[in-house]
Formats: sequence, C-alpha cells, structure tokens
Amino acid sequence: PGRYGEKYKEAGDVPYEKRDSDQKVILDDPDTYLYRRNASDPKTHSLMIPFYWGHRATPDQIKRDDAGDPFRMRNQFQDINGNRLDRHFAKAGGFIANATNNIPDVYGEGFRPNLKSIALETFKPDNALYFGHSPARHYCVLAAHRLAMLIREIRRVSPDETITIMGHSQGTIVTLLAQALLVDGGDRCADTFIMVDTPYCVLPGNTPKDQDTFSTLVGIVTAITNMPHTQPAMSELRDAKTYCGRSGSRWSPTQGIRKNKVGSMTVFPERDNRGKVYLYFCPDDTTVSLDDVQGIGTYGMPDALPNGRMAMMVLQQLRFYQRMWTKRHRYGEAILIGKTPQPELMRATGEARYPGSSFGAGMIARASILEGQERLINAEALTPPHEPEMFGGEASRGTPTTSGLDRPDDVAKGVALGKDEATFMWVRMPSEYDSPNMSQQEAQNAFNALSNDPENHTRALRKIKSTTNSSSHHEREETPREARERMEKNPDAWSENSYHSGLLRSPENHRWVTAMDIVIGQAKCLDDPAMRDVLIAIADWKIDKKVFEYIEKLPGWARLSNKAQALVKASNDYYVKGKFPPSSLVPLTPPPLVGPALNAGAVE
Repeated sequence: PGRYGEKYKEAGDVPYEKRDSDQKVILDDPDTYLYRRNASDPKTHSLMIPFYWGHRATPDQIKRDDAGDPFRMRNQFQDINGNRLDRHFAKAGGFIANATNNIPDVYGEGFRPNLKSIALETFKPDNALYFGHSPARHYCVLAAHRLAMLIREIRRVSPDETITIMGHSQGTIVTLLAQALLVDGGDRCADTFIMVDTPYCVLPGNTPKDQDTFSTLVGIVTAITNMPHTQPAMSELRDAKTYCGRSGSRWSPTQGIRKNKVGSMTVFPERDNRGKVYLYFCPDDTTVSLDDVQGIGTYGMPDALPNGRMAMMVLQQLRFYQRMWTKRHRYGEAILIGKTPQPELMRATGEARYPGSSFGAGMIARASILEGQERLINAEALTPPHEPEMFGGEASRGTPTTSGLDRPDDVAKGVALGKDEATFMWVRMPSEYDSPNMSQQEAQNAFNALSNDPENHTRALRKIKSTTNSSSHHEREETPREARERMEKNPDAWSENSYHSGLLRSPENHRWVTAMDIVIGQAKCLDDPAMRDVLIAIADWKIDKKVFEYIEKLPGWARLSNKAQALVKASNDYYVKGKFPPSSLVPLTPPPLVGPALNAGAVE
C-alpha cells in the first residue's frame, strides 16, 4: 500500500543538534511531510489513489508584521483572522469551522462566529480548535472539480473503469458535489460512494430555508445508483488470462473464501456493489453532532424527517445503505457491524444523552439523542459480523462509556501554537532576568538572542510579585519546542477523542467491513504505470513548482486531456500564488442537481 511519513520519521530520529538543513525543512513542515505517501518501493501495488485538497490564502489574506513579512504566532503563520496557516500559507482540508452541512454553502461566504461557538470556546476551550472568521469556501468547489476531472481521466483510459470513493467529513460534501458536476457534464458517476462521518444534514430546521437538502441528496444518490454499470461482468473476473489470477481460484461471482480472525477458512457471499451508496455513521462522533450541524454522520438517516416526510424509507429503495459504528456495548457485548439488517437503537436506556463524555459540552453545543430512537441498519449482513475497533491510535484508551485521549500529532501541535488565545505553561526565568536588572522587553530580547531558531524563542513574559511583595521575578511562556515536547508526553495536554475518525483508524475495520462494501471490477489505469503515476500525482493538490515540473515530465502527462492539464496548471497557481482558477475552469455557479448558492451557511 505504500509507506506514510517515512522521511519525516527519519528526520525526527536524528538528534536536534545533528540535523542537516534538509531535515530541518522537513520537520518544519509537518503538514506536507508527516503523512506523505511513498510508493517508490517496487513491491508497492495499491488499488487506492489518495485524493488531497485544501485552502490556500491569497496574499492579502496573509497576516503580516510591520515590516511586511508574514507574521508568526509562536513560529506559525496566520491569516488576517487568526487562523493558523502552514508553511505554504495553506490549510489541508480547510478550517474545521468552515465545514458545511449542505452543498450550496461551499459556493458562499465562510464561517462567522456565533453565540454557540463563543460559548464552546469559553466553557470548553481547546488549544487545537479555533472558531474564528473563515475565508470563502470556494476551495471546496475547486476540490470537487478536481475530483470530477480525476474520474473523467480514469474513465478515458477505459470507460469500464470501476471506481469506489470513500469520503470522510467535509470530503463527503466535496464528493457529492463532484458527482453533481459529472452529471452536469454528461459523465458517469463513481460506481460506489462510502460516506464516512459526514456533516451532511437533511433536517429542514438546520439547513438553509430555501434549500431542500434531502431532495438534493436523493437526486445525487439516484445518479450514482440508478443504472449500475455492468461491465466488466462479474463472471469475467474469473478469467485467469485477463485478471491473472487476482480473483483467486476459489472465488466466484456468488461467493469467496478468506481466513477469519482465528485463521480458519470462511466462505462469504460475494456481491456486486456497483451502483450503491453507503453511509457509515457513528453516534459517538462529537464533531458533526454540533446542534447547528446535526450531520447524518453522527445521527444516521432517520426513517422520516420531523415534518413527517419519508427519508430512509425512500432512500433504501434507491440502494442507499447505512451501517452504525459505535464503541458502545449493550448487555455486556459490542454492537456488531454486519448483523442481519434490522432497526438498531441509537440510544438505549441508561446511555449518554449526548455524543461524547462531556455532558456540559453536550448541553452547550450538541444535539441530543432521544432514548429509544432507532435507525434502520439495512446494509448487507457480513460473514462474519465484525466487532468495531473504535479506539485505534489513542494514547489513553477509552471505554464503551468514556472517551479516550488523543496525543496531538505534529500538525495539531502547530495548530495549537498558532492560536492566539491558546494557553501554555509559564516558566520562571533565572534571577539575572529579574527587574530591576532588566525590563520585560529587555529580558525577552536577551532570552531570544540565545538561539537563532524561532522554535527556541518565547512569545511573552510576565512580571510576578513575590509573596512578600518586596521583590518580583519574570516568567516566560514556554518556547514552541518546549511546548511540543510537553504536548507529546503530558496527558494533561491531550484531548478527548472525538471519534470523528474512529472507524478509520483501525485497519481491521477496513479488512472486515470496507473491503466487503467497495466495488470490484477493473482498474486498467493502475495497471498502466504511466497513467498510475500521473493520476496519483495530480490527485494531490499540493502542487508547487518542483512538483509541477515533475508532473510535466511524466510519460502520462501527454495522455491527459487539455482541460485536465489546464486544471492542473491552475491548481499549481492556486497552491503557489493563492490565485483561484478562472471561471472557465471552476465556475462558481452550482450545477442543477445542487441548486442556487447562498451567501451565508447553515452552520452560522
């Protein structure tokens, strides 16, 4: 599958004093290198094309100091509204506050703080979360056009190419829009779409008044599922001459054989998943459970909407399936994935009223789950059913009733350091820095002069009176380097797992569930090294000058359509200069399946 963050880890393993300039550059840019995929090993053979997208600030949106240079808050760049930016003045995936629970909002203005976000910042502060003014969400529109372009180029290799998209969070909104763009252009949608922890909302009271988000979802789901593509036929996948034995000698279109969790061979029913949409939702997800969002990624698709309109009762007829992922136990046992399709309780007697462990935060900002509320879990039964692993990657493991703790990665540490209001430790300075020997400014200047590395500089000092009030001393805010080391080791600096990515963080969940829900067929574009390399390259939005020069030299570049090449070039300009593509490439008018754009978002 490839290796992730290999160079970053290698650089981090070198002692601080011995790092060369290249290693320092890598470690100074975790947004780029922490999870960068390396597929150069000849043994790498993956069926996945990772798709990346994000926001790049325009030059006038970048906060600057008095000299006109980019301003640094604890060695982190910011935009003019205080949002932390990476070393390329960008934010992968956009800012969390800028997420939307509908599609038209991505064509409109960005998030604006409201009473609930202010209350959450006040009563449940989190160094890694910032609910400030956010830029326009047009970067989501660009992402959708890039994704649609990628699908078109894959199908130019062969019209029968089989595509599953697994989208997470705001990525599901981008994917839905991409399908609408494909329909608008007369192109075929992805064969299967798995929506994970989506913020998409179908409740009329939580979405724009002039938008019917449920009908929009029905329209896009219908476009994906209405006419499943039938080529290649499942029977063809057994042909050893064509598929080189990949399907296995004991596989058939009706059943397959695999080892179960204890190593015994198990027969499972095979199915053709072309023309399906799956919703993976998690009632423990605290990210899309905000009262003004109420995403179906937390609450699932109800049988009917509050106004009596049929919802799941309609969608299930359109090959829309849902699975509930939760860490909760009932009657002493886990709630399995892949049981016989049936209604499932969202909240049983005695279970928490709100997602997450904090009742206070739930009362302030989250929508409750009514006791006895059910969802129709209609996704196919699995052989064997799977006990979900929801605690993957936790530094302090949670339980069925309590949230685990997440240690911040280096990107999250940077986000915390780049937040004005974030709180850090104060360190008493040696006596030579005390007044009257030095003023606060003199003491700060003297301390920061000890190192040329901004990571070893302090942002602020304060004067502390002694208990006798006869003398005082200076305390400094810990340096970014000290803060990073503390956040790595001190559990007090860790945050509760939101479970917004809980199901994604364990390979076992994908081995036993996702693998059964994705579509199988053909991928000639990945069998062709030239096309594989160029498709993987253009699927990553981080196209700087060096990367663009590399892409242009790839053998597959000349095989892309002129329009695809133009969009890649425009994406390069966007990432390097903050120049948004022209309307001829990325129109800021929604396609008919989505409807008119709005000026303000439902999240506001």
